[in-house]
Amino acid sequence: MRRAVLFAVSFWLLVFLAVAQIAILRGRWSAPSLGPEQWLVLIVILALQIMLLIVPSRLISGLPVGGGFLLAALAASGFLFAVLLFSIEMAFGEYTRLLNDASIWTVVFPVVAGIGYAFVLHRRSRRMAAERLLRHQCWTLLIAGALVLAAIIPAHLMTVRRGGFLVGIGTALGMILSVLVILLALGQLLFSLLCARSTSRRTQPPGAPAPPTHA
Repeated sequence: MRRAVLFAVSFWLLVFLAVAQIAILRGRWSAPSLGPEQWLVLIVILALQIMLLIVPSRLISGLPVGGGFLLAALAASGFLFAVLLFSIEMAFGEYTRLLNDASIWTVVFPVVAGIGYAFVLHRRSRRMAAERLLRHQCWTLLIAGALVLAAIIPAHLMTVRRGGFLVGIGTALGMILSVLVILLALGQLLFSLLCARSTSRRTQPPGAPAPPTHA
């Protein structure tokens, strides 16, 4: 647990520093003022990242993975899947100018789909090892996030060219949400790779040759 929390905080601190550096280089940096809403967003991001890292951390440490830990990881995955669907609705709803006519189903559909995705993962967990299941879930979110982002960027560019007041807010929000999902899945993937490498070094017998590295 401690390892997962430390990695989550360090990873997202590096992400925010990288974003700040890019903003400084482009001359658009201004000292941020974090209000309650911004702190809530940061806490939610860190909580989601930790939920995705708890199970890999326990697996690599050789600790048993209880049902509660697995359900937390699956709940985070379902939530992120719902976020991707919501970002698509926001982006293409604005692109097709249907955002003003959005109904309650704009929120209900992603939530139901996210719950369904988490339920499918839970059913697979009965027939699949937890490590393999989480690897499948991680790559699914990475690929889905990349595809959603690739679809939203052209919609954002075409929407902004129309001009008008507050044009491009929905598509920009969709891009931000899809990037967040990609970064969360990437954090899980990097954490698993680093922990697996550390474990292989620790279990390697003294004097044994180092495993070959491929360029």
